[in-house]
Amino acid sequence: DLLGQLQPWTLLVARSGLGTINHTLLSIEAMRSRRIPILGVVFSDAEQDENKTIVSDNRKIIQEISRVEVFGRLQREADPALAREDFAPIGRAIFEQLLQKNEG
Repeated sequence: DLLGQLQPWTLLVARSGLGTINHTLLSIEAMRSRRIPILGVVFSDAEQDENKTIVSDNRKIIQEISRVEVFGRLQREADPALAREDFAPIGRAIFEQLLQKNEG
């Protein structure tokens, strides 16, 4: 409810595996009903062994149905340097989207 009052651009972080389509779409619907501006979705996973086909399909389906940008997927990395490398392109895409939204 606080986000609905403040109206900041919000990034939804969701798991990417089995069951996320329903969970993520319901979260997006709840955010929209509260008039919370949605910048996009990032998948975040503790497990690295998620089925790549499911992850890819989930991303496409969520983006197609919700019409919300899915920026990518971050996996848990033991090495901070690898985590930074994984995040860099996603972070740039988020920043560019945020700039674009604030210009419009």
